[in-house]
Amino acid sequence: MAASWTFRPRWAASFLAKYATGQPYTPIEGTYAYTDTDGTSRLRPIYGEPYSRRFPDYFVLNLRLAWTPEVYGGPLELALEVLNATNYRNVQG
Repeated sequence: MAASWTFRPRWAASFLAKYATGQPYTPIEGTYAYTDTDGTSRLRPIYGEPYSRRFPDYFVLNLRLAWTPEVYGGPLELALEVLNATNYRNVQG
């Protein structure tokens, strides 16, 4: 969801709110040793049930305030933005 407001001749404010459910993923249950044909030993994953788990839900709120004065006959926008205003932890996996 996004919205923008223009108030006074050169001022504007806006916000952007995003919500996403957690993406499904296949968990890694463990590892096992594997030897390549050249004798190199590597670890390989042991996968669990495909797409049986989900990452946490995600929410982000971005806020913006902008002022647009005339400079040398053209507009120059100066803006203050607060990204992830709620400080919600980003999902990584």
